[in-house]
Amino acid sequence: MSNMSRYGQARVRLPRFAALGLSLDDERTREHWFNTGLFPRAQYDYSLANPQPYRDRIRKIVPAQNLPPGKTYDTVVPTDFQPAGFHTRVFPARFNWLRGDIMSQIDLNIAREFPITENTRLEFRTDFINLLNSVQWNNPNTDPTETEFGQVTSQYNTPRWIQFQMRLTF
Repeated sequence: MSNMSRYGQARVRLPRFAALGLSLDDERTREHWFNTGLFPRAQYDYSLANPQPYRDRIRKIVPAQNLPPGKTYDTVVPTDFQPAGFHTRVFPARFNWLRGDIMSQIDLNIAREFPITENTRLEFRTDFINLLNSVQWNNPNTDPTETEFGQVTSQYNTPRWIQFQMRLTF
């Protein structure tokens, strides 16, 4: 049984940071972890066939005086906002202030010792890692040049894992 229906319930409640594009309330999904629309370099909505959604978004978030030289809202493309190769650290390659859910899973260990003789005993152990098989999603993609920018694309924890151990002590 997957835990997708209860996604995000284990996280610590934090205030919304609208200025940073974060939406840390119940509106987060794996596909839209934070407001990626606030980053002009993100090209998730750009296509050569229909560039208008991207240009409409840029019109909302980039003032006209901040457009690249010689560009208008009708001619702008995502690569216009990428720094030149010789510039260092003009725009971050990653956003390290983005956070994901806390890790929360139940592990269980059951052990039983059986005496065989006075100095010999047999120990049997069972470990259940992620006993309830709940999914813990990984942090969102924080690379603004990726098409999955702002999306959660992988699982952080392992699925349920059961391990049996037997030890003979003499």
